Amino acid sequence: SATGLTWSQFAGGNFSALRQSLSWSTPYLSSEAATTTPVAEAEVPATAQSVLDVARAEGLTDPVAITPSNDGGAWVVSQVQRSWPLKQDSMAIDPASGTVVETVRFADWPVAGKLAEAGISFHMGILFGWLNQLLLIAIAGAVITLIVIGYRMWWRRRPKPPRTGLPTAPGRRVDTTAAYGILIAIAAVFGLALPLLGVTLVAFVAFDLARTIIRSATARHE
Repeated sequence: SATGLTWSQFAGGNFSALRQSLSWSTPYLSSEAATTTPVAEAEVPATAQSVLDVARAEGLTDPVAITPSNDGGAWVVSQVQRSWPLKQDSMAIDPASGTVVETVRFADWPVAGKLAEAGISFHMGILFGWLNQLLLIAIAGAVITLIVIGYRMWWRRRPKPPRTGLPTAPGRRVDTTAAYGILIAIAAVFGLALPLLGVTLVAFVAFDLARTIIRSATARHE
């Protein structure tokens, strides 16, 4: 959940805003640094090769992705290896002169950016290859087992009707007001950081509260 939430729509946006406020954002290159003549379509393969040669000479090893610029800007060459060790260095190169305009090294990323990148790769099962995938299978199996055991525990301890008119043993009473207050506070906190989870928690608390009120009213009338 922690690694997947970083790229989700709502919670991911909150996470990105937090990183930006703490100067933990991942640095990116701009392709507007150079002012060359746009490369003709027929010249793209040769230009891509020359840009790649410059990047390799500057220490940018494979695998890489080359992003051309159609408006005369710098071409961006970025490492794209997401397995360990991560290769995420990138360079902006002027295709006309072969000059490196700007460089961003993965080693210079903020710690939060490095952790987010590694976490996403782990989430995708590619950080440590098949060992990563086996670990994800084990985690998924543990979650499924926990869910099944949870339902089994409820089934064994579920409220049962009294036998032949015998009174049921008094259960442990809980301060309903305090319990709902705590749940609502937790839902509010989660709602700020994780909107969809917060909404479902609020809906669950509201449903359970309404059910409790209806059952209490019915019991009084009886």
